[in-house]
Amino acid sequence: MSTTRPEQPLAIYHEHPDWFKPLFTELERRGIPYERLDAASHSFDPSETVEDVPFSLVFNRASPSAYLRGHAQSTFYTLHWLRHLERLGIPTVNGSPVYSLELSKASQLDLLQSLGLPYPRARAINNPARAVDAVREAKLRYPVLIKANIGGSGAGIVRYDSEAALADAVARDEVRLGVDSTALVQEAAPLRDGHITRVETLDGDYLYAINVFPAVGSFDLCPADACQRTDGVELVRGACAVDAPKTGLRVEGTTPPRAIIEEVERISRAAHLDVGGIEFLVDDRDGKHYFYDINALSNFVADAPNVIGFDPFVRLVDYLLRRAQSVERRAQGESANTLHAQRSTRYADWLPVFGGWLRNVEDERMSASWDYVKRLAQRSEEIGYDITLIAELLLNDIKGIEAPSLDAWSTAAALAAVTARLELMVAVRPSFHPPAILAKQAANIDRISNGRLALNVVSAWWKDEARRYGAAFDDHDDRYARTSEWLDVIDGAWHQASFDYKGSYYRAEELILEPKPVVTRARHHRPRPTIYAGGESEAAKTLIARKCDAYVMHGDPPEIIAPKI
Repeated sequence: MSTTRPEQPLAIYHEHPDWFKPLFTELERRGIPYERLDAASHSFDPSETVEDVPFSLVFNRASPSAYLRGHAQSTFYTLHWLRHLERLGIPTVNGSPVYSLELSKASQLDLLQSLGLPYPRARAINNPARAVDAVREAKLRYPVLIKANIGGSGAGIVRYDSEAALADAVARDEVRLGVDSTALVQEAAPLRDGHITRVETLDGDYLYAINVFPAVGSFDLCPADACQRTDGVELVRGACAVDAPKTGLRVEGTTPPRAIIEEVERISRAAHLDVGGIEFLVDDRDGKHYFYDINALSNFVADAPNVIGFDPFVRLVDYLLRRAQSVERRAQGESANTLHAQRSTRYADWLPVFGGWLRNVEDERMSASWDYVKRLAQRSEEIGYDITLIAELLLNDIKGIEAPSLDAWSTAAALAAVTARLELMVAVRPSFHPPAILAKQAANIDRISNGRLALNVVSAWWKDEARRYGAAFDDHDDRYARTSEWLDVIDGAWHQASFDYKGSYYRAEELILEPKPVVTRARHHRPRPTIYAGGESEAAKTLIARKCDAYVMHGDPPEIIAPKI
């Protein structure tokens, strides 16, 4: 348990009067300073600076269901304020990326689709008149749900058992899409064993899970209070697993299969979910699991010690303290500009795939082995490194060509499966890899790693190695012409459904590449793995500026690097 207190108070931003009493109790028990901010009545100054914000961090506890309590004004305002805080560099817990995701069930399905994870089949609509056609076009099975895009606590979910019932509701103008005029039309699955499962995560890692059994007569997708209209259409609200005891629902602690836990952690990390719950069901028709809700407003299960065996609020407060303490330097007088630079800096290591870096030391106790690089990558991730660069050298140019050297791309694929956060920056020489085949391999590794692959394109290196392995080694300007075409094919294969290309070095005809690389929020500017490259010549810098994403430089002093930038 963390005992150090932050010098500035934590801010707990919320609008519900009761949900967060256990959190406040734990903070007060430890004597940790905090301030409650009313999300329903708040203002901010866009011109303020980081020094004007008197909090060590802001914990966002705003709920999409606030409109049900007369607090609709908080819903989109919260998003604006979080983005303002993030611009200043103020640490936020459950910040704007995951809050915007929680405001859109359609976007949640997009995220699941990008991760290749299962969810109940659905269509998004913005007009009730499209509902019946949406079911037909998507070939959805009845019963179906109309789920408001912005819900919260199960609000805005209505079940229709047949096309006639749905068409009649549309004709009577009874179908409501919610506060943003958007809704999902989604299959309603019968629950295997009569329950859904909610998995809570903290800092991207599994915390605990519970099975929630809907009360008799309630709607069977979300554990909730339920009632029926006289025409038999079920109205569902209050679908919050944490409310289960007070709504008469039955809950039990559980541990999902490891494979599902890993999928949940992938969702949590891709969504930038600092703390929250992810719910899935098992469809009784096929016995398969389907994710259906990403919830950033976890209040944890009531009476947790008796249900799951520990108090999760203790661990939550530990996490908040760690986050607050990591930025305490701001309270010690650092300027906003310096702080921003520090927060935008990432740290990388160069993986010793050939057993160390010192040419004059034969044994550095860094073996060129899978066991060693695996342990090193996992440890670097554990202590906070962001990137590992995996060099591509088929011959060992450090210890001698007869010494062992690991292959970069098979090593990257293996590391993708045993790491969770580390960006895998893999060096690649275009003359050693046909671009269409490399694009396929890279997309597959990117999928395995959940969008953590990056390429470090090296146009040429070591003529003798190329000779021994039968690879081309072009003259200086020719190598960049080859790389330019190589990048064209890579990018086309990653982005186009069918791609044709005819160049001097490479050709492709009706090239199809599926699945494509993962589309993550971090890649919103360009949906592909980051492409790094380095080079000092004008040909190199021109190519990098036009077709790559990042420039790799030697560790020179700032006065040397500045003119290059």
